[in-house]
Amino acid sequence: MTVFEPSEARAAAGRATALAEIARRRAMFAPAWDRRALHIMAELLDIVALSFYEDEPTETDGIPDDARSARADAEETATETPGIGFPQWFGDFDVPIAAIRELIVQHGGEHENQTPLSAEQALRMELAVHGVTPHHDEDTFIGGHRNSWLVVGLADGEFPDMAEQPYVLVTLDDPADGDEVTVERPVKATDQWTTVIGTGDPSARSETVRGQSFRGWETAAVAAYIAQWRRNPYAVYSAALARLAQR
Repeated sequence: MTVFEPSEARAAAGRATALAEIARRRAMFAPAWDRRALHIMAELLDIVALSFYEDEPTETDGIPDDARSARADAEETATETPGIGFPQWFGDFDVPIAAIRELIVQHGGEHENQTPLSAEQALRMELAVHGVTPHHDEDTFIGGHRNSWLVVGLADGEFPDMAEQPYVLVTLDDPADGDEVTVERPVKATDQWTTVIGTGDPSARSETVRGQSFRGWETAAVAAYIAQWRRNPYAVYSAALARLAQR
């Protein structure tokens, strides 16, 4: 786009505000150095949001000067401290924010007695940093027991046809409880994330292969892995096959 209309400016401000909240929440569990960078990131994103609400654009791209400058500083922070989990290009103002609007509603702000996020909500927040929106899926069994997971395709929109299109399935389980596969409760210290990569191609060497596994608290790493798959699905699938062959 060349000029931000008022609705687009509000959308960009909303996206920056949501990303600032993600940075603050992530800072609660980060090591000291990363925590400092995340607080800086949040403050810079606050400046971006405020600038979009209050300042007039000064160039033909429709972006106010303060927003442009703060975005550049935030992306530099992301580059210098990769451990915080923000991709270097996260500041694109044209990235759709439908997923982040949803997260704002789910998150509801910070307060002392806030209900812990479910695994699905936490992963959605991390995926939103990468511009990825997952789909919820589940199975219900006799007696009411239910398994649930998230599915990501190569593009946001409709649920991927898993028989014909590539996808990543991700779920959470506690190795000590083999009967539970879910994304609907908060993450526990003993949990692990499991990813499964599907090709949607019956002629492939393996239609599905287990991808990387992560400890429960590594939600940001799960999101980064899925974003990497979306950028280069064949490379991630091939790496998973290679790991399988080494076992």
